[in-house]
Amino acid sequence: MPALSDTQWLCDFGFLCDITEHLDTLNVKMQGCKQVITEMYDSVKAFQLKLRLWEKQMQEGNLSHFPTCQAVSAGVTFPGDAFAAKLNLLHVEFERRFSDFRKQQFQFQLFSNPFIVEAAS
Repeated sequence: MPALSDTQWLCDFGFLCDITEHLDTLNVKMQGCKQVITEMYDSVKAFQLKLRLWEKQMQEGNLSHFPTCQAVSAGVTFPGDAFAAKLNLLHVEFERRFSDFRKQQFQFQLFSNPFIVEAAS
Protein backbone atom coordinates (compact mmCIF):
# COMPACT_ATOMS: atom_id res chain seq x y z
CA MET A 1 0.00 0.00 0.00
CA PRO A 2 1.73 3.21 -1.16
CA ALA A 3 0.13 5.44 1.50
CA LEU A 4 1.98 3.57 4.26
CA SER A 5 5.32 4.66 2.84
CA ASP A 6 4.28 8.33 2.63
CA THR A 7 5.50 9.96 5.84
CA GLN A 8 3.24 13.01 5.44
CA TRP A 9 0.18 10.79 5.12
CA LEU A 10 1.25 8.81 8.20
CA CYS A 11 1.68 12.02 10.21
CA ASP A 12 -1.76 13.22 9.10
CA PHE A 13 -3.29 9.86 9.95
CA GLY A 14 -1.58 9.76 13.34
CA PHE A 15 -2.88 13.23 14.19
CA LEU A 16 -6.38 12.26 13.07
CA CYS A 17 -6.30 9.15 15.29
CA ASP A 18 -5.14 11.08 18.34
CA ILE A 19 -7.50 14.05 18.03
CA THR A 20 -10.42 11.71 17.34
CA GLU A 21 -9.62 9.85 20.54
CA HIS A 22 -9.61 13.12 22.50
CA LEU A 23 -12.93 14.17 20.95
CA ASP A 24 -14.40 10.75 21.70
CA THR A 25 -13.39 11.10 25.35
CA LEU A 26 -15.22 14.44 25.52
CA ASN A 27 -18.24 12.94 23.76
CA VAL A 28 -18.50 10.04 26.21
CA LYS A 29 -18.08 12.41 29.17
CA MET A 30 -21.06 14.46 27.98
CA GLN A 31 -23.39 11.51 27.46
CA GLY A 32 -25.67 9.79 29.88
CA CYS A 33 -28.43 10.69 32.24
CA LYS A 34 -28.07 12.58 35.52
CA GLN A 35 -25.88 15.18 33.81
CA VAL A 36 -26.29 18.82 34.74
CA ILE A 37 -25.74 21.46 32.07
CA THR A 38 -23.12 23.18 34.23
CA GLU A 39 -21.03 20.00 34.37
CA MET A 40 -21.25 19.59 30.61
CA TYR A 41 -20.24 23.21 30.08
CA ASP A 42 -17.30 22.72 32.45
CA SER A 43 -16.22 19.74 30.35
CA VAL A 44 -16.35 21.83 27.17
CA LYS A 45 -14.39 24.68 28.80
CA ALA A 46 -11.78 22.22 30.05
CA PHE A 47 -11.46 20.74 26.57
CA GLN A 48 -10.97 24.21 25.10
CA LEU A 49 -8.15 24.82 27.58
CA LYS A 50 -6.62 21.50 26.56
CA LEU A 51 -6.79 22.54 22.92
CA ARG A 52 -4.79 25.69 23.75
CA LEU A 53 -2.25 23.62 25.68
CA TRP A 54 -1.93 21.05 22.90
CA GLU A 55 -1.55 23.80 20.30
CA LYS A 56 1.36 25.33 22.23
CA GLN A 57 2.95 21.95 22.83
CA MET A 58 2.55 20.99 19.17
CA GLN A 59 4.36 24.18 18.13
CA GLU A 60 7.20 23.22 20.45
CA GLY A 61 7.33 19.67 19.10
CA ASN A 62 6.01 18.17 22.34
CA LEU A 63 3.80 15.23 21.36
CA SER A 64 3.18 13.89 24.86
CA HIS A 65 -0.62 14.02 24.44
CA PHE A 66 -0.50 12.52 20.95
CA PRO A 67 0.89 8.97 21.25
CA THR A 68 0.15 7.93 17.68
CA CYS A 69 1.93 11.04 16.41
CA GLN A 70 4.88 10.09 18.61
CA ALA A 71 4.99 6.63 17.06
CA VAL A 72 4.89 7.80 13.44
CA SER A 73 7.25 10.74 13.95
CA ALA A 74 10.25 8.63 14.93
CA GLY A 75 13.01 9.56 12.50
CA VAL A 76 10.77 11.93 10.54
CA THR A 77 10.40 15.71 10.55
CA PHE A 78 6.99 16.12 12.16
CA PRO A 79 4.92 19.08 10.85
CA GLY A 80 3.94 20.35 14.30
CA ASP A 81 3.15 23.89 13.14
CA ALA A 82 0.59 22.64 10.63
CA PHE A 83 -1.14 20.55 13.28
CA ALA A 84 -0.99 23.42 15.77
CA ALA A 85 -2.92 25.48 13.21
CA LYS A 86 -5.52 22.70 12.98
CA LEU A 87 -5.86 22.67 16.77
CA ASN A 88 -6.36 26.43 16.68
CA LEU A 89 -9.12 26.03 14.09
CA LEU A 90 -10.77 23.40 16.26
CA HIS A 91 -10.63 25.77 19.25
CA VAL A 92 -12.18 28.57 17.18
CA GLU A 93 -14.96 26.21 16.11
CA PHE A 94 -15.65 25.23 19.72
CA GLU A 95 -15.81 28.92 20.63
CA ARG A 96 -18.31 29.54 17.85
CA ARG A 97 -20.52 26.54 18.57
CA PHE A 98 -20.66 27.10 22.33
CA SER A 99 -20.92 30.91 22.28
CA ASP A 100 -24.53 30.77 23.53
CA PHE A 101 -23.36 28.92 26.62
CA ARG A 102 -20.68 31.51 27.30
CA LYS A 103 -23.43 34.15 27.42
CA GLN A 104 -25.10 32.14 30.20
CA GLN A 105 -21.92 31.68 32.21
CA PHE A 106 -23.06 33.86 35.13
CA GLN A 107 -26.30 31.88 35.47
CA PHE A 108 -24.30 28.65 35.42
CA GLN A 109 -22.04 29.96 38.17
CA LEU A 110 -25.06 31.05 40.17
CA PHE A 111 -26.61 27.60 39.77
CA SER A 112 -23.44 25.75 40.80
CA ASN A 113 -22.60 28.16 43.65
CA PRO A 114 -25.55 30.26 44.84
CA PHE A 115 -23.41 31.99 47.48
CA ILE A 116 -21.60 34.15 44.92
CA VAL A 117 -24.50 36.60 44.92
CA GLU A 118 -24.57 39.31 47.55
CA ALA A 119 -27.65 39.22 49.78
CA ALA A 120 -28.32 42.93 49.26
CA SER A 121 -28.79 42.44 45.51
